[in-house]
Amino acid sequence: IEKHNIRIKGCKCLVLGNGGAAKAIIAVLKHLDAAEIRLVSRRDTPDTITYEECMAHHTDADVIVNTTPVGMYPNMDASPLDLTPFTKCHAVLDIIYNPLETKLTAQAKSLGITAVTGLEMLVAQALYAVEFFLDTKLDPARIDEIYRKIAAEKNNSPLSVIRYIMDIYASLYATSIFL
Repeated sequence: IEKHNIRIKGCKCLVLGNGGAAKAIIAVLKHLDAAEIRLVSRRDTPDTITYEECMAHHTDADVIVNTTPVGMYPNMDASPLDLTPFTKCHAVLDIIYNPLETKLTAQAKSLGITAVTGLEMLVAQALYAVEFFLDTKLDPARIDEIYRKIAAEKNNSPLSVIRYIMDIYASLYATSIFL
C-alpha cells in the first residue's frame, strides 16, 4: 500500500469477501485509519452487505480490496464487480496472484485507477517468512526485484506460479545464509 502511495487514511474502503484474508485486510485498513470499512459478501449478515447493496449505496468507495477467489485461475474471465460506477475509487487491490493480472485489476487500470495484484503481496509474505524463520533481516528491495522477474515472464499457468513460489523462497533463503 505504501509503495504504491495508496491513501487509506480517511477513506471509505470496500473489502470483497469475508474469509480469513478479509480479516487480515480489515486489520490493516483499521491500522491505516480508514474512515469506513464495508465488508461485501454474497450473503447478508450482521457484519456484511450484499453486492446488490454495495452497488446501490456504496459506489462512492475510495479503495476496493478483493479477497475472494473470483477471477482466479481457471475462472479468469470472472470479476467480483464492475468498477465503472466507482468514480471516486483511486485504488484496487486484488490478493489473487494467479493470473498475474485479474479482470478486476485490468479494468481498474483501464479506468485510471491504481491497481495492485496479489503476486507482490505473496513475494512480500515470503520475504517476511524467511526473515522470521531464519531470524535474519533481508533488504526489502528484494520484494520488487523478485516481483519484477516473475511479472516479466508473464506465464500464468498454475505450475509456473508454484515454481515461482519455490524460487522466491530459494532466492530469499540463499540471500539470508550469506549475510
